[in-house]
Amino acid sequence: PVDYTATFDPDNGEAKTEIKQAYNTEITAPAAPEKANSKFTGWSNGTETIQPGDKFNIAGNVTYTAQYENVYNVTYTFADNEEKPEGVDAPPAGTTTAGATIAAPAVEVPRGYELVWNVTGATENADGSYTAGANDVAFVGTWAKKTTTLSFIFAGDYPEDAEPIAPITVKFGDDDGVANSIINAY
Repeated sequence: PVDYTATFDPDNGEAKTEIKQAYNTEITAPAAPEKANSKFTGWSNGTETIQPGDKFNIAGNVTYTAQYENVYNVTYTFADNEEKPEGVDAPPAGTTTAGATIAAPAVEVPRGYELVWNVTGATENADGSYTAGANDVAFVGTWAKKTTTLSFIFAGDYPEDAEPIAPITVKFGDDDGVANSIINAY
């Protein structure tokens, strides 16, 4: 019998795998190879793409080459500002491929704080998700304490020569500032 060769080229600098077998005998595609900054998508002979573990009968010499998608890093960090609440950590880093949809990271925002993400390397979609470009994606979160404005309205008699108390804008957790502002207004 004549032997035929199925060659599997990992396209990552490593040696090719050759499997020699008789005509019409079954061959199993090898495991997925690894390549830096890439995600394996299958073995292709130019006509068809098969996956690791797929079986086929050899009918002649054939070469399958590993196919990959580029993989990009996705990082999540918080800007270094004094308003970051205690005990809140950024989500772990991950990876994505170009054109993939990335959801804004889920972070529990403590009461009285706001978190705004600045995103580079991706385009924001109408639904608040992001589409990754062909590059790394970085989410940088900036924390801010929520603010509120207190206005004072007097009930009853108000002396004509009295100065009105100006509204006071305070940040969440800034209780001393509110008390001092009210005391100083009188």
